[in-house]
Amino acid sequence: MSEGKQLVEDESTALDKIIHYFPYFAISITILMFAIYFIRFHGGLGDHNAFGTFGDFFGGILNPMLTFFTILLLLRQLRYQRSELYATVRELQNTAKIHKETINHNRAVDIYEKTSNTFEMSLAHFFESLDYNFVKIPASGDDVVPLGGLQIPKDRIIRKINNKVSLNTLLPQWALVKPVLDSDKAENFINHLRAALNRTVRHGNKVYTLANTYQQLEVNNLLYLEKFKRFNDKLISLQTHIKALKLKKDAAPVTEELDILIGDSRSLIVRAENPQT
Repeated sequence: MSEGKQLVEDESTALDKIIHYFPYFAISITILMFAIYFIRFHGGLGDHNAFGTFGDFFGGILNPMLTFFTILLLLRQLRYQRSELYATVRELQNTAKIHKETINHNRAVDIYEKTSNTFEMSLAHFFESLDYNFVKIPASGDDVVPLGGLQIPKDRIIRKINNKVSLNTLLPQWALVKPVLDSDKAENFINHLRAALNRTVRHGNKVYTLANTYQQLEVNNLLYLEKFKRFNDKLISLQTHIKALKLKKDAAPVTEELDILIGDSRSLIVRAENPQT
């Protein structure tokens, strides 16, 4: 048998035990027959007829035993041949598995190299969408600054400050956002918020789709997973900020697609970190 192959059966089977102990049994039977013969003839060999009869008796006992032993050896040889076949099959299966894994790895690397720029751009668009100012909230009438500097020339125009709000500044601008949510402009604000979220989720879905492809192809986690984790952390942070707004219960839900994307992203990270589960 070639080196590195292991037998399917071990050496402790019933067949091996029979073969191992059979010579002791055969020798014991032979000694017993001789003992009976010499006892019968009182230590002599007897006449020719008696000795011939004993030979027939001895052959009649020993020949079936030898035949049985030969059959056992044949069965044992067949078992070893079957074990050799099983080992060869396993070796071929392992070779085929390695070959398949190599093909899949090369395919995964090829796809990643072709789409990595798209993945990076999708991530960039996602983070840019978080800074997109989806509404402007005017400051109070007393909050004014001159256009050209600290001093206010008489011939210069004074303008009010418009505070721009993005998904990233929902909480930092809470002092301005809360009065809007408590006013008759709340519905309009929520509609703009929903539109901004949908834009962000669209970019996020592109990121997830590519990352999911990488995970299914078993692309090396070092190439994309840490970036995707930061992406997922930002999604969770955004979800937390929106929940902190404490929108009225009768307001139309604005985070449905975001919640779905977060659930899918978490599941992807678990699968990537624990591929056997």
